[in-house]
Formats: sequence, C-alpha cells, structure tokens
Amino acid sequence: MAGTIPVLVHNTCTAGDEPTQPTHVWRPGRHPNIDTSAQDPLAEHQIVRSGEGIEAGTYIFVQKLDGSVSAMNESLYEGGAFDPEADWPGHTSLADHEPVLFAGGFTVGAEGRVLEMTNGSGHYLPGSYAPAYNEVDYMPLRDVAARALQGFGLTVDEGTVWYAWPVRN
Repeated sequence: MAGTIPVLVHNTCTAGDEPTQPTHVWRPGRHPNIDTSAQDPLAEHQIVRSGEGIEAGTYIFVQKLDGSVSAMNESLYEGGAFDPEADWPGHTSLADHEPVLFAGGFTVGAEGRVLEMTNGSGHYLPGSYAPAYNEVDYMPLRDVAARALQGFGLTVDEGTVWYAWPVRN
C-alpha cells in the first residue's frame, strides 16, 4: 500500500531491463519562435513506419508518444509529389499534429546504417526552447534520436554524425 507522501514519477525509457533518463515531450506551437503554419496531410503510401524496409536517402521523422516511428523520404519534396502552392507536409503531418518524443531528420546509407541525424524541426524545435528541458534530468536528444532509429530497425553507431539544430544560446 502506498503512503500518504506525494511522489513525482517521471515516464522513463528503458534499454533492456535498464532504466534510463526520462524523455521530454515536445508539442507543436508552444513557443513564439515555433512555426505554427498548417502542414498538409501525407498519403499513407508516403509514410514509412516502424518495421518497414527503408531505402538509402534523407528522411524527416517523428517518434510518437507510443514509441512508434514514422518517416518520410525528403525526395518527395523534389519529386513533384506535393502541390507547390500548398503547405507541404512535414513533422506535424507525420505526428497527426500531436506531441512527440522526438522530431528531426536522418540520412541512411547502405544496409540501414544512419550516417547523420538531427533534431531539425521548425514545428517542434526539440531542445531549443523548453525551460524545463535539460540534458541532466532528461535523456540527451542524440540518445533519444538514436534509440528511436534503432527501434526503427536502423543502425546508429559511434560513426553517426549528430547535428544539433538550432544551436541553443
């Protein structure tokens, strides 16, 4: 039976049976510098989901609160898949405009090895604005991205380059 003393409990991630630091939840439109423009939805065939094969290329992605990862190949921007007069899809499209554990991008090479990854997202800005976020109390963003992409079936190793975006002041 629990006592009468209130206790703050964080949602923590685990690596196997090892508890790790909690992850921060990022919400779109919660800071004056965040892009709040509407983003168009993506067609189902344009979304790559956890567990599906992925070809070499550059992608944007989100990790939703349930831990699932959705990605979109950036070549769709250049290939004429979207109406040039519309608000192109992006991170909020992948997340159904809901809060996320991570939003950013990655480049994957042959055999599913992640070459580089970033927290670049104008609609979520992970790591750049939340006064409560810090990498002492919360899992560092690079680790959140790496764990999400590894769960997506990709290889992230010490050779994977991390680009923090935007640079915090």
